[in-house]
Amino acid sequence: MRTVQLSNTIMVLRIDLTGSAWLDAARSAVDAPLSIQALLRGRTRIETTVDEAADAVVWASRLEGWSDDAAPPLSTYRLGDEPSRS
Repeated sequence: MRTVQLSNTIMVLRIDLTGSAWLDAARSAVDAPLSIQALLRGRTRIETTVDEAADAVVWASRLEGWSDDAAPPLSTYRLGDEPSRS
């Protein structure tokens, strides 16, 4: 029997990343996870599994510029708990 993982985590990029070192590094990386690639192409949020989100955050945190600001460029939330983007 095949196990299906449910998408229960939301991933979003900060909306104020224009010109950031992290964004430049992420866009030029050839090994970005598919979820991050989708966000970089303009998706406003991605629904994914907890494991996929954790792997994406580990990858993203290794890029230049991750710790330049107080808030990380990539955030994850449990489905239903994400904050308003207004």
